Amino acid sequence: MRMRSLASLSVATCLWIACVPSHEMADTQPATRTCPGEPADEGAIDWYFPAKPGDNEKLERWCLTLGPPVIDSVPSPSFGQLEDGDSLAIAVFNPDGGSGNLLSFISDELGLDCSGPTPVLKPYASHFVLLLQEALRRSNDIPDVPKQYEILRAVDAGRPDSVVDVLEVAGQCGLSVFYMPAVRNGWEARGGKREDKGNAILSTLPLSDPVAIELPLEGARRAMAAATVHAASGDSLRVATVHLETTAGLWRLIRTGNASRLRQALAIADVLDRIEVERGRPVSQSEVPHYGISTILAGDLNIWTTSETSFRHLWEYFPDSPGPLAEGTRGPFPTDHILFRRGTVFPTNAQVIEGTYQRIDREYSSDHRASIAWFRFGN
Repeated sequence: MRMRSLASLSVATCLWIACVPSHEMADTQPATRTCPGEPADEGAIDWYFPAKPGDNEKLERWCLTLGPPVIDSVPSPSFGQLEDGDSLAIAVFNPDGGSGNLLSFISDELGLDCSGPTPVLKPYASHFVLLLQEALRRSNDIPDVPKQYEILRAVDAGRPDSVVDVLEVAGQCGLSVFYMPAVRNGWEARGGKREDKGNAILSTLPLSDPVAIELPLEGARRAMAAATVHAASGDSLRVATVHLETTAGLWRLIRTGNASRLRQALAIADVLDRIEVERGRPVSQSEVPHYGISTILAGDLNIWTTSETSFRHLWEYFPDSPGPLAEGTRGPFPTDHILFRRGTVFPTNAQVIEGTYQRIDREYSSDHRASIAWFRFGN
């Protein structure tokens, strides 16, 4: 009887594993997709999709409700270059769909004065990269579509009186920006404009090599943004902003064994490896992999604990990360993180400045607290 039970369990386990959807990614647009359009329509963006058609058929319905990605890769010349040996601040913040006061955050925490005709970094401030999730965009470039498309309920509680549109903030502050919409923020126009929200990179440094990554679909559409910044010497640092799934539907939980975030984490690793290979920097197959370029991944991982499998996987993939923060960033939960791995070619001496990784206690009208760390890269 016991042997029969073990055999049944083994068969059930194998069937469950066979049913878990693939995390594999592809860099060619599937035949089932019309959105985001032909690759040339998105300029220089390298776009990655789930490899299996099931995800893409559903992602199409989300994508058709959104406006296009936006890239303005050149910041104000007043910021100058990142000189070798300078520190670079990396901040991660989820402003809760436009509720968070980005202008105050940028001024108070990153030291950028955007109040005058020319944005000015305060004397104590360094160059920075701000990695955002749930950043809001208000625009009539967002299409007017029927209600039967995949559109989330609008989030608007607690909006400050100041500017909440991420592109307006970037323009007012002279920052380079890469905005990658993920979901629609409500169906109807408000204040004469429709809204979507997604991930964004804002920086005092120029952005190059933009990459858009549509993660495997679990609940709502999740779309990452990645780009590269450079020191004056030309040394490079890739930065990526991510927002993982919160809780998928009941059927997805049963089918994947609650592995929704793990599947998305595995997809992230798959894409980052593909980027290295496609740029001629093969990832070694040794016990300790080698990567061409140093990479920072930061975002809202929506985890309840750092023991969660999805986080442990990313932690292993980014072995040079600072230790996880002890404080919660959304209530008591450690949802938001900055992860890091050093490259072996461009550059080899990137590092987190010891003791600088910290939570920012002020919420800035969001439901998340931001985190910040300082890095050095270059000669």
